[in-house]
Amino acid sequence: MKNSVRKISIYRCLIFLVLCCTNIYGKSDTLPPSDFDWDTINDFIKFGKAGILGAFLGDTRLDSNRNQLTFYSRELDSVEGRFLIGNYTGHKRVKYVLACFVDYQILNCFNDGSSETSEVTLSQEERKIIPIKFKVNGEYNVDFLIIGIPKTKNVPVISYRGVVITDKDEFKSRNPKEDESIREYLGRDLVEANNSKFEMNPEPVIERERSYLHIGNSSGAKNGYKIIYAIWFDGALKLVSDSSYYELQPRKSIALPIAEHLNKSNAFQAFVILNPYIYLEDGSGIRLESPTNIIESRKIKVIGS
Repeated sequence: MKNSVRKISIYRCLIFLVLCCTNIYGKSDTLPPSDFDWDTINDFIKFGKAGILGAFLGDTRLDSNRNQLTFYSRELDSVEGRFLIGNYTGHKRVKYVLACFVDYQILNCFNDGSSETSEVTLSQEERKIIPIKFKVNGEYNVDFLIIGIPKTKNVPVISYRGVVITDKDEFKSRNPKEDESIREYLGRDLVEANNSKFEMNPEPVIERERSYLHIGNSSGAKNGYKIIYAIWFDGALKLVSDSSYYELQPRKSIALPIAEHLNKSNAFQAFVILNPYIYLEDGSGIRLESPTNIIESRKIKVIGS
């Protein structure tokens, strides 16, 4: 299976041991796939309670390969595609809120460009395909991210990240925000929140006015970061993006005050995207080595908002 033409990428979700599947597209390596690879999807389903199925398929006019990571807008003024999500967990029903970020700003990507989010409810073994559409107006390449926040307990956050290449084929340069809290760090890659600027131990409850988000880079290379916050208030969910861009040298950490993001919040969760604004694959369709995953904090209760 691992070396077959129908390749499936399976990731284990920590704690719940839920499997999530991506990169399940048509078999052609040279032509843009026009449909999901249903044979591979069925192989995934045969695992039994395999987890949440998620994948993105772009319009063939975007001229992507089977990886579905890089898309070419050329003369098009918008990007269109479909996001597949399926419930193959042990849960009889799961609920997700899907959101779309373009260069880490939330956009109206759903319902033909009229909605920022799309709430999806899935019965067991049910799957749905959600149309995605957003405008591409700038001259620079853009990152785009689809993220699914669960409203059901014990199921994973799901995400998809791609890059849209413009005619200029260049990423806009961004200056990292300077911060005096950067210091030496010897632990693992970390995203945690607490009420201390200097201690990195997680806390189940934090006070808004004294809140900090800690990010630690354990790798041997410099990493860039963008941050998205999921904010809950009286049961309602809001997704906001930190406007700053951050960089950490190897084995460094940063402590960011986050009270301004937590107004009117009962709870929050942080999602840190590694190395935004870069190519995800080379011209031959080979994934580049820089980490581009999302590291998430725990969902944390907030008091004093």
